[in-house]
Amino acid sequence: MASITTTIRSTYDTKGNLLSTEQVPGSAINTEATPTVYQYGAKVSIGSYFYTSIITRYGYDCVGCNIGIDGSAGTASEIRVKNTYIRQASGEYVDGLKYEGYYIVAADSAFPFCTVLEIENRGMSGYGMVPGTPFKAIVLDRGGAIKTTHLDLYAGSERNLAISSSGSTKGLKVTVVNFLKWTRNSYGQRVCK
Repeated sequence: MASITTTIRSTYDTKGNLLSTEQVPGSAINTEATPTVYQYGAKVSIGSYFYTSIITRYGYDCVGCNIGIDGSAGTASEIRVKNTYIRQASGEYVDGLKYEGYYIVAADSAFPFCTVLEIENRGMSGYGMVPGTPFKAIVLDRGGAIKTTHLDLYAGSERNLAISSSGSTKGLKVTVVNFLKWTRNSYGQRVCK
């Protein structure tokens, strides 16, 4: 929302009664409007939001997920996942589908790695998700088909997705709530902190 701030000079009599007010010449300060609705190609900022075209789900064993000899798959951010085990910032694998407390999503490259999103939830459940309760997710991956407002939620394995969806994933409000730093841990592994 744009705004104009001005300084007003007020004149009072000795009894404290207001006699007059006038704008101080040259005191107007214009503040440009900051767009909050994310539009494709715009710079992503905290508080910006968009509505999903769709949220799909994927697993560590997806086509192109590059499973290593240890059974883990890589994400585009270099965070490793193993079905329902996720490598955390400490370098340790932890059971579950969350990285440092956030679900994992693949998003368009306009969203930097380690962007934290709050996502409306109308029908996704499992692994702590409750329909009707928004959840937070972190951008750790990309995908060839993941463009603009399409998100892809990490849900374990392609053979048995641990997060189910019983409602529409179109038109869900997604808000950017934070940016973590994409850095390296003491083992030299890429992490979000």
